[in-house]
Amino acid sequence: MLLINRRRVLGFGLLVFLAWATYAGSLGNDFVWDDTGYILDTPELLHPENVRLIIDPELYFSRFQEGSWRPLVTLSHFFSVGLFRYWAPGHNALDLFLYTLVVLLVFGLALQMGMRGRAALIAAALFAVHPVHVESVMVSGLRSDVLCALFLLSAFLCIIKADQGGRAGAWWAGAIGLYALGLLSKEVALVFPFLVLAYDGAIARRRKAPLEPKALWRRYGALLAVTGVYAVLRFGPYAGPPHSTGYVGGSLASAIITMPGILAQYARLLLFPLRLNADYLVRPIENLAEPQALAGLVVFVIAVYAIVLGYRKRPLVGFGLAWLLITLLPVANLVPLDNPMAERYLFIPSIGFCWAVGLLASDGLEGAAVRGASPQAKIVWGAIGLLILTLGLRTAMRTRVWKDELTLWRATVAASPESSRAHLNLGAALISKGRWEEAREEIEKALDLEPDSAEALHNLGLIEARDTHWIDAEAAYRRSLLLQPDAPPTLYNLARALLAQGKASEEAEWLLAQAVSIKPLFTDAHLLMGNMLTMRPDLFGAIVCRVPLLDMQRYHKLLAGASWIAEYGNPDDPDQWQFVRTFSPYHNVTKDAHYPRILFTTSTRDDRVHPGHARKMVAKMKAMGHDVLYYENIEGGHGGAANNKQTAFMSALAYTFLWNELQ
Repeated sequence: MLLINRRRVLGFGLLVFLAWATYAGSLGNDFVWDDTGYILDTPELLHPENVRLIIDPELYFSRFQEGSWRPLVTLSHFFSVGLFRYWAPGHNALDLFLYTLVVLLVFGLALQMGMRGRAALIAAALFAVHPVHVESVMVSGLRSDVLCALFLLSAFLCIIKADQGGRAGAWWAGAIGLYALGLLSKEVALVFPFLVLAYDGAIARRRKAPLEPKALWRRYGALLAVTGVYAVLRFGPYAGPPHSTGYVGGSLASAIITMPGILAQYARLLLFPLRLNADYLVRPIENLAEPQALAGLVVFVIAVYAIVLGYRKRPLVGFGLAWLLITLLPVANLVPLDNPMAERYLFIPSIGFCWAVGLLASDGLEGAAVRGASPQAKIVWGAIGLLILTLGLRTAMRTRVWKDELTLWRATVAASPESSRAHLNLGAALISKGRWEEAREEIEKALDLEPDSAEALHNLGLIEARDTHWIDAEAAYRRSLLLQPDAPPTLYNLARALLAQGKASEEAEWLLAQAVSIKPLFTDAHLLMGNMLTMRPDLFGAIVCRVPLLDMQRYHKLLAGASWIAEYGNPDDPDQWQFVRTFSPYHNVTKDAHYPRILFTTSTRDDRVHPGHARKMVAKMKAMGHDVLYYENIEGGHGGAANNKQTAFMSALAYTFLWNELQ
């Protein structure tokens, strides 16, 4: 027994080593892809009191930029931002830690299901180094797959422990709670009851007697009850904003015909993960006679046959393959998906695949031992070791592609030159580096491929504005707003373009108000408030400027400012500074201008926009002789207040000031 325990401890240690050795080179990677929206552009995460917004259906989707209700993922972002702020290596280390826990659960659960130690170890090692997992591990914003897997595997472990006897009620309560946490991480957890059913079918022969009706009800009734409650919430008040993405090919029938081809691609990625891509283009299949559809159907038939045969001959192999197929169904485009195909969709299904491969590899070793073929066994072990080493090296190389936005999207454009999103994101990455002409080329390619891309039109407007082509910039922003009217950055930038032309100031004021109403902590809107003061002071009788961004020459040197270079430009570049200076309120305020009375408010603990912006502006305006009021709250972060009492005080302060000035 001591030897067995020691071997298991060594197995767990080896798996930890494999996971961290494979991904160690990625710890220094920058934020990429969805990290921008879910982390960098969500200042609410900086303030723990905003956790309460998670239970508000309207505020949750607008403040956290989520398309689906995944409150546990949002909570994890609160935790990681609270711990590491905007230090990418810290977020990467947390993601790798969570991934390692999943790897260990793949191993531990395999042992609890009755797999031999070597089968479980091979399966978990294969899972630890498989290249299709890079996308799920590298992007903190896509943490949902890892969290969902963590809770589903833990729930499954509790069910097995309950079946083994001893404190069964406690184990079952744990399973139900963990299943609920899985649902709150990602919708794919809805298949969990079917996984339990598949497992029961695999171990039915081990049971001394069939489960009694009472036991069956306890087993499935509670799971279905949790599923029902979640479904009512998820598809009721927490349904979220409507998705514009439709079925592949425009109809359910087309999506069903296309599905086998996608399954064939997933089979290729699991078996031969060579050509990986961050943005797969799925071509709708017109009829089942097309080669890709036929290949997919062959794969599907083989998979079903293997499951049936596995349940007869090797039940746990059959269960592993059933796990693979069941967990693929939610992402098989039977419901419309924003991305018809993605490597992250294989994260949870690949668990079953790895279990099946581990069992079959162990059978090969056992067969060699039975025949007394020691050299043959060494060859099998050598092949397994070489496979794991090769996959590990492939994964380590793939993590380099996710080093930063520029590297990622250059590789993606090379892999998918017809992808509008790849060209769009490469253009945005080039803007962040100040490579405007290259960025224009990529944005125009994106628009050639997808003329109705609101984001591409917005980025084209940024490029035109940088070149002071304000009429062209205005046209691009207006076209973008026709497609996406509730985008605060576009509302803000259109207002800026109008003011730069000296026209439509009332419209600019309305656009600014819209941007702030949609996203109250939108930094750009507060910057524009400073620009309204310096560009058109004649429009206002009084101004309240809260937690403002004002000094555009040094903004990138303070707190989170470096992450905004992609939008504002790099003031360290002399050519770019000539443009940035035109909307830097601190540099455009003058002694001779007549300004309305203004109240600046900020927070000492604002860790997004440094309070120095407001302090400097007030000091400069006072030195020029202007009538300026200033209030600095010592708490509260970028929201300006730490609790409801302070929020009420700050609002009363602003409204009292406006009332007194505008009477």
